[in-house]
Amino acid sequence: KTFAKLDRVTRRLSIECDREISINFVSREHIMGVRPGIDKPWYELTSAEVYKFGSAPKAAPEKWQRFPAGPLALTMNSTFAHIKCGTDENFRFLVLRDDKKLAKQQKRRDEAWEKAGGRPSDASVPEAIPVLLVMHDSASRAGVMRKSGLPKTAALLKELLLSRSPEQRGKTNHSHAAFVFNRLNSQGMHSGGNLVPLYGGTYLFPKDDLEGRRTGLFSPPVDEWVWGTADRLGYVSLSGGDTSNKLMGTPLRCNTCTHLMGQHCILKTSPKDNHNRLHSKNEWTGFCRGDEHIWQHVFEDTEQFFDLYQKDHAARFAFFELHIQHVDQYQSHNQMDDAFAGMLRSLIAKNKDMVILFLADHGRGYSSPLEALPGSDYERLLPMASVIMPHWLLDKYPQYEENMFINQQRFMSHFDLHLFVKSMLSFPMEPLDKSQYARRQLPTHFQFSSIRGTALNPFLERIPTDRGCRDAGIGDNTCICSSWTKSANPDGPKERELAQKAVDYINSFHNKLADTSCLDLTLDKVVEAKKSVKHMAQQNRAASWIITFSTHEGPATWRADVTEFDGHTDVLDIFVITIYDRFKPCRDKRVTPSMCVCKLDP
Repeated sequence: KTFAKLDRVTRRLSIECDREISINFVSREHIMGVRPGIDKPWYELTSAEVYKFGSAPKAAPEKWQRFPAGPLALTMNSTFAHIKCGTDENFRFLVLRDDKKLAKQQKRRDEAWEKAGGRPSDASVPEAIPVLLVMHDSASRAGVMRKSGLPKTAALLKELLLSRSPEQRGKTNHSHAAFVFNRLNSQGMHSGGNLVPLYGGTYLFPKDDLEGRRTGLFSPPVDEWVWGTADRLGYVSLSGGDTSNKLMGTPLRCNTCTHLMGQHCILKTSPKDNHNRLHSKNEWTGFCRGDEHIWQHVFEDTEQFFDLYQKDHAARFAFFELHIQHVDQYQSHNQMDDAFAGMLRSLIAKNKDMVILFLADHGRGYSSPLEALPGSDYERLLPMASVIMPHWLLDKYPQYEENMFINQQRFMSHFDLHLFVKSMLSFPMEPLDKSQYARRQLPTHFQFSSIRGTALNPFLERIPTDRGCRDAGIGDNTCICSSWTKSANPDGPKERELAQKAVDYINSFHNKLADTSCLDLTLDKVVEAKKSVKHMAQQNRAASWIITFSTHEGPATWRADVTEFDGHTDVLDIFVITIYDRFKPCRDKRVTPSMCVCKLDP
């Protein structure tokens, strides 16, 4: 039931209620907690400070104000309001303009321009490009573009794509064009493994990943995150998502952003079910314990942020993550389609210079049976990737528009899109023909020492037709070009030998610890085994395997990437398919959560 209305422009909160009204205005610091002795909010602490001060504190107590029944109108001066009308609940949110932070970023912008040699003399070029990056978890390109996915969003992208066709060019009212990349290959089925390359331009090395999951501190060695580039160049910035403002499913937050979205609302079910699972008929757990979905607030926050500074600061950067598709229910993101397409249309109508990148980390996860996916493995390894760009930019640089058009059918990685985002943030301060973000040599692949790819900016570089996974820095085990054959006898001797290697690897995380609650796992059976029989792996006398197996303890089901090379067998990656959060009450905190199965009390 909706009983509270908020005008985000005037900040007027109007409530119609015939019962007692209770309101809890919660600041960002209250939401995340402030630890005694620290003079800044928790979300602004660096990883080193987090480590020094220990685990995150509990949120401060709620402070409820009570009002008599009847119409109530007041000005909302906080970013969050939890409103009760009797037992009914509504949540309302704001992005508040921060003039102090704006002045700081304006000064930083001026200094960056001075360092670059002064602002451009070309009046047709804006002072900065507003950039929006939307990361949609677990969304394949095919899943987004088909009619059961995001049909209104897909229709907008197609509409904008056709606006640059010879038939439509110069005849359309559109200010922007779109490009949809059909061959973005993910690094695997793990969000961080794809998003560290996107946000940070480097691999997420297993030791950093496992240590981060164990300690709750996530700080991979990145030279400069994309939000760090934005901050250095004087952008005001907003970060968040539909579960919290944590990124990549880790404790990492944007500690340089001028604005953060908060914990958006109290979900209808327990935290372990907070990924939009079907709770009851026509009700998803992503639905707030009120009258709106979380993603509605995310879209409204984003649009309001760009509006707040539109008149006096062109350098605006926002990015958020959507996890509505990170569920077993196929195409669950369909429910947000109308609002998402509406937000995109509104943003490009009001921001003629804006660039939008809408993409996914990976496609559907391994918890979804392959037989249930119309696109088979293509729906797992080919995530959504699209870019919306202003017509004037393409008109001014036709050679780069041609690159984008051709690269829609060329092989790409998240490393390439990292360069694209940074080149847009740096323009026009850094001319496109002199951009440092055109191409970049990647570090040696953390699993395959023979792989050292090159990242190519799809706007500034034409990707070669013969580019393969290794050229793009992608391992054989997740390469879409690899050919896999299923074992006729998945629980055979060879397959069990490989699965046992994976079980031994899991046990190595805890079997030498004293008084650990983690159980030594024993192999039950191999559910599925696939072997790479083609592609570049054979050139190195290597065989790549994907082994899905179950253990008696838990019981639990696991997926492991295993490689055989010159007589050596190595476990490259492993994760538990069954949810491991249920072991949280008994797990050993010294051990990476996904590597600890323990005995729960009855």
